[in-house]
Amino acid sequence: MVAEEVRNLAQRSAQAAKSTASMIEDSVKHAESGVEISGKVGGSLIEIAESVRKVNSLVGEIASASNEQAHGIAQINSAVTQLNQVTQTNAANSGASSPARGLMITRWVFGRWPWLRPFQKNVATRPAVSPNRGNRPFVLMLVLVLVIRNR
Repeated sequence: MVAEEVRNLAQRSAQAAKSTASMIEDSVKHAESGVEISGKVGGSLIEIAESVRKVNSLVGEIASASNEQAHGIAQINSAVTQLNQVTQTNAANSGASSPARGLMITRWVFGRWPWLRPFQKNVATRPAVSPNRGNRPFVLMLVLVLVIRNR
């Protein structure tokens, strides 16, 4: 009877050892898989960090370009303000000029410097002189040309 109990105990012990060995093998496989996944995650995080650096650089460039554009717009606003002052002074001093001559000069300015056309706003299709505004389109073009040329 004792020998039979010892044999049963030995069989259960062998079975437990096999089960433990199988569990250890599964744990090693899972650990290796975890290490591989961790490596992939680390690589992805490095790529994400590089992308964030690129985005930050692009945002900085956009901010710089926006500042330059704002500065250019401020210069144009200043030129338009000066233009209004000159136009009012000119209109007060000279009275009405020939509308046809103003239209001809305006068209010549836009033909000579095509890059000014975005500022045209249909100036060439309406009279260059109105009784209350003087020769505004011609003066505007003249001031813009002088401001841009002297940059």
